[in-house]
Amino acid sequence: MEITDTRPYITAMEQVKRRVDVILACNDGRLALNGPPRVETAALQLRMTLETIALASLAANKELFQQQSLRFEKHWKPSEIIRDLERLNPRFYPTPIREGEPDAGGVRTHEPLLDGFLTKDELLEAHGRCGDLLHTRNPFRPTLDYSAALTNVVAWTHKVIRLLNAHEIRLLGEDHFHLVHMSVHGNDSVHMYTFAKVDA
Repeated sequence: MEITDTRPYITAMEQVKRRVDVILACNDGRLALNGPPRVETAALQLRMTLETIALASLAANKELFQQQSLRFEKHWKPSEIIRDLERLNPRFYPTPIREGEPDAGGVRTHEPLLDGFLTKDELLEAHGRCGDLLHTRNPFRPTLDYSAALTNVVAWTHKVIRLLNAHEIRLLGEDHFHLVHMSVHGNDSVHMYTFAKVDA
């Protein structure tokens, strides 16, 4: 089955870009927040970014996307949601790549990145740790180190950037893949290209 409408996925990635910018603005002072609200805002945006990444391969299927999104809203275990996503679409997670120089025919090779990006296990860890920051703390518990928490949030965010900057994705119901660029040569819009298998 071929899904030709890639706009829902592009929209999801555009949302990720906006949320990442808010996180970085919390860190570099562009957003005029201080203390816990600064860290909590960054953590909330990262948590929503992680959920978007997890669900985005279902974006072209409205019903399934809504079903899985509601599970996040109801605080079901993210590990169980990820397991369901893998059952629905075994290759749901983005594959970060590095593009080689074009050959004589203009074809570029795609080399998977081996490290430095957010893995599925790290997504689950970061999602849980961000959730811990988004609840009122018991005043009798030890004070939370908000500076260290923001450092972690920003570190995960940079791994998200490396994951998505240039990545391949396979949407549910498709037997081909898409190449996604989060920006292209000064154009800040998300670009998505479809590659179909060609028989030799």
